[in-house]
Amino acid sequence: MSTHKAIKIDVQALTVSTVEISDLPDIYRELGEGVSCFDCVRFKDNSSDVLYVDDEGMMKEQERFIVCCDLPYTVLAGNALLVGTDAEGGSIDPKRTVMELANSMFVCSKFVALQMMLKCAVSDRADQMVDESKLSVEELDQMQAQQIKDQDKLLSMEIMLLTCEPEERAELTFIEELRVA
Repeated sequence: MSTHKAIKIDVQALTVSTVEISDLPDIYRELGEGVSCFDCVRFKDNSSDVLYVDDEGMMKEQERFIVCCDLPYTVLAGNALLVGTDAEGGSIDPKRTVMELANSMFVCSKFVALQMMLKCAVSDRADQMVDESKLSVEELDQMQAQQIKDQDKLLSMEIMLLTCEPEERAELTFIEELRVA
């Protein structure tokens, strides 16, 4: 069994650090307590580096989220582990460095993460060019109803932010930079 380097993003400690892994139990240990299955997220540039994340992280009560625009899923829940992959899908040392990873991500609160996910969903739908002349009246109505729901969700979050006390606002909206450990 070979040992190789991986890069751990720890959302509680706000650190990015190099760790050694050699098998599945090592991956689960680095992802953290309570992780029973993990998912592999590829970067948009299709490099050989991938992030392992808690597959059920978004369904769990989380306080801190990872945001990275280089991923198809901009917001990730919980810790993450960067590994490289070879042509057969086996794990190898990642090509990205600790510093590159730390500079491409930040950690934020649930409130900020939800706003980012909604805004991404709204802009993704807006980017999908739809020839409205080919849609039925029912399909147009459904599309408009979804747009209204999305706008209402964003508005309600903004109202919630504006109406809370300054101390609560700081807790709801924190954005933290990761540091190299």
